[in-house]
Amino acid sequence: MSCWIQLKGGSHYDFTAPFVSPRITINSIAHSLARLCRFNGHTNEFYSVAEHSVRCSYLVEPELALIAFAHDWHESLVGDVTSPLKRMLPGFEVIDRMARMHVSASMGVDIVDLDPRVVHADLQMLSTEKRDLLDPIDLDWDLELPEPFSERIRPWGIREAHWRFLERFKELSHGLPVRTIEARAS
Repeated sequence: MSCWIQLKGGSHYDFTAPFVSPRITINSIAHSLARLCRFNGHTNEFYSVAEHSVRCSYLVEPELALIAFAHDWHESLVGDVTSPLKRMLPGFEVIDRMARMHVSASMGVDIVDLDPRVVHADLQMLSTEKRDLLDPIDLDWDLELPEPFSERIRPWGIREAHWRFLERFKELSHGLPVRTIEARAS
């Protein structure tokens, strides 16, 4: 039984042996996340994880922008599993952490243990996305969310999210080792 997935660009990721899998590239991450819809697609308009990542990067101090931008890159490998489902799948936590470690090692950005300020930015984005992209509901989310930011989200669509994601990477990746950038230039 295969336990690997094929990635854009002809590479693969093996869930049973992530550290012998080839390094993931920024192009593979951008391609996947631009096509991966938040909230399992239950938004009023298509809204990608790539757009979420770009927007999060602007909610933190400049020294944390790359981490906030990268915090969901591992979802290009494991998907954007909803939080309630994650809590029901205890084994998923291990798979998720291994994917975070693989992306961290591949890209030179530590997304394994996130700074609380990045977590807060992610929650502020969630609060804003809830307000702007989801239908109102009378059920409690069982989650303390900060106030949404004032700007309304107008989703970009796949192509624009892909392009903006790669542009934001260029802006933020200047601190990464040269070998990391060269390996991801394709």
